[in-house]
Amino acid sequence: FLWMFFVAASHIVPEPAAVPIPLARLAFAAWLLTLPWNGCARHLHRLSPIVIYAGPVVLWCSFLLLLDGVVPFQLVFSFLICLITYAQVMRAPARPHLLLLFLALGGAYAAVGYWGLRTGLPVSAEVYEVYSARAHMSFQRVGSGRGDANTAALTLPFFMIGCFVLACSARHWCATARYRRWFSWLGPAAMALGAPPLAATVSRGGAYTFVLSCGGLLLGSLLAPPRERRQLCRVWTLAPVAVLAIVFTSTLSGDRLPEVMRRFSIRNAVNARAGGPALLSGRTDTWERHLRIMLTYPLAGIPPGEVWDFGGYGVSVIGEDENYSLAHNTFLQFGTSAGVPGFLMFLALFFKAPLDLLCRRGVAFAFPFIGAMLPVLFGFMSLTAVSWKTFWALLALLVGLNADAAVPARQGRLPVAWRSVPPGHTDD
Repeated sequence: FLWMFFVAASHIVPEPAAVPIPLARLAFAAWLLTLPWNGCARHLHRLSPIVIYAGPVVLWCSFLLLLDGVVPFQLVFSFLICLITYAQVMRAPARPHLLLLFLALGGAYAAVGYWGLRTGLPVSAEVYEVYSARAHMSFQRVGSGRGDANTAALTLPFFMIGCFVLACSARHWCATARYRRWFSWLGPAAMALGAPPLAATVSRGGAYTFVLSCGGLLLGSLLAPPRERRQLCRVWTLAPVAVLAIVFTSTLSGDRLPEVMRRFSIRNAVNARAGGPALLSGRTDTWERHLRIMLTYPLAGIPPGEVWDFGGYGVSVIGEDENYSLAHNTFLQFGTSAGVPGFLMFLALFFKAPLDLLCRRGVAFAFPFIGAMLPVLFGFMSLTAVSWKTFWALLALLVGLNADAAVPARQGRLPVAWRSVPPGHTDD
């Protein structure tokens, strides 16, 4: 549980000055040193499913980076996080839903900076002004920890949606009625805690991610088979409660809807580009140019040092950090950096695990895990986050569930905690 929490939190928690290495590497070193006693050693021989699943795209991208003279440290380290998480999942003594819960709760730190500013607490926050000469107005963006506002905007929807889907499906994974009642309030509470900080980031990608994820949950509950659709009805009963909770905390913090809309209108003016929709200004032209890069260099992506004109962004030199223009789309970023093979391999990596879980375990069991993937999907469509450790940990959790579900004969020997709770079952 602590590993899952730490993986998500380490992406945004500020690095302590007294610690000589980043927190994520410190966690890896601690896990490695305690390997003889932490219970993962006897499960290392079962890593083949995750290696076969995620290894090809990591090897291909690492090979191309090495040819360019770049050490693929971030990608390899993310893959190590994935392997360790898979080993933890294999030895997990509790339900996988609780592992997902702690992974989601680790993202709650993205809200600390905002609420710290509102309450005067001495917590780390990133605040910076953005000025629009066209609109002659300015606004503040607020982030948390060591990340900027975009890092918080990527993390907060996962925290809110992850807690919400677990609250909606509590009757399927929490066998005690008393705890189910407590967990039912988890979703609205997470929404109330995370929505004002998300609005304060003034990130259009974060806003799109949250809104589209909520729409995907509601649509998915309607498209489920009739028998399982009744089991997912709590999505519709808890949604109004979550909306009221968001309105209450937004009013309490002073970030009412007109003020939020004013910030986003200025943000659109700041990023205005000719020829794109207002809500996607500054994005569509970037996606178009990165798609052209992928199609121009389909085998291995653009060579290092190649000059490419990014239109309104000026001339960028691919491969040099100081002039590098990101795709603001993780899928396209793989295509730009690793060609069409890297793009297709990452698509398969992303979608195969949740679809396999849906086919093998059914809608009711898979709903919270696929629901937690929605903010990752929409976040990847608007932001570049190849090394986001939360995604790699969630991927390991899904592959671990599929590995056990693929062998029906072993189902009887699985711990009770790994089996879905029959509807209506209680311990009290």
